[in-house]
Amino acid sequence: ADASGYYARALGVVVGSDANSAAVYNDGSIVANADGLYGAAAIGAYAGANEFSLVQNGADGDIAASATSYSQAFAAGAISYGLFANVYNEGSIAGSATADGDYGYAYAYGAITAGAFSSVYNLEGASLSAEASGAYALAIGSLQYGTFVGFHNAGDIAASADGYYGEAVGARVTGYYTFT
Repeated sequence: ADASGYYARALGVVVGSDANSAAVYNDGSIVANADGLYGAAAIGAYAGANEFSLVQNGADGDIAASATSYSQAFAAGAISYGLFANVYNEGSIAGSATADGDYGYAYAYGAITAGAFSSVYNLEGASLSAEASGAYALAIGSLQYGTFVGFHNAGDIAASADGYYGEAVGARVTGYYTFT
């Protein structure tokens, strides 16, 4: 998916449900690129449901999101949101954001997982990565919130931020009960 304009939004795959479940299964390539003058947002794969949500990226899977803007850029390779939210990665998931204005804000995430019961599994040989560049740059390889949180990494998680104010975090796991 490619989008451009004053404000651009590119969405690779979006699966949503007001009922029970939503899942994205990928063993191929999903790419979302947004190029907007004043704002750009790109999401590679999104699964959101009231109960169960899953983004599953196979060993041959590649999910990438890229956003470029003068002012504000947001990119997330994968987002899973629901009561039970899960990201299961055997391949590559990446987010890249660039805001090249003097006061540009760039936010990049490899994966975002949010749910009361959330889990991230980044298996051996897999990668989650985020790269942000702008005056204000934030890059997080894996961002995870929940009450009961399970996190497992046997692969690679990377984050890189370049800016006047830059912050890079490999994985941020926040929960009331956290299991790593």
